[in-house]
Amino acid sequence: MLAHPTQYSSGNRITWSDADLREAHTHTTAAPEFQDDTRNVHASHARDIGPLRLTPPGDRGLIDSSRDAVARVKAEAGQARRELSKGQVAAEQRFDRQSGLGGQDRDGKFGSNRSTPTRAFGNAVEDGKRSVENFKNAAEEAVFGRVYRWLNPDEKRK
Repeated sequence: MLAHPTQYSSGNRITWSDADLREAHTHTTAAPEFQDDTRNVHASHARDIGPLRLTPPGDRGLIDSSRDAVARVKAEAGQARRELSKGQVAAEQRFDRQSGLGGQDRDGKFGSNRSTPTRAFGNAVEDGKRSVENFKNAAEEAVFGRVYRWLNPDEKRK
């Protein structure tokens, strides 16, 4: 059962000898339908790129230089990772400081150290200041712009 099979299901004998296998290989490789121009293409490429120069056995120059390059790249990536991490921490701290958001409470709820009414009042005051400034600028333009145009009819306004 574990030996080589001796015949195909059609009843033909299976040959396992070296001579039979070599003959079958020679016959198959000589068949025109299996021929292509791989050898010619390889020879053409070898002519185009020149002779192949291999380093002597035991020469570890490429391995050593590759190892150095990989170590250098890993060090640069580690440095970049540390700088990005520092930048992220600084950005989070700046956000917390500017937004007034405190972070996680002990019970896990997200909160602010400033009350919502205090923040709403501060926003309303800032909006009021901007509205007053916009009204003042519009009033100055309406009054003084008209006076300026009346006094200087020939001069173009910038």
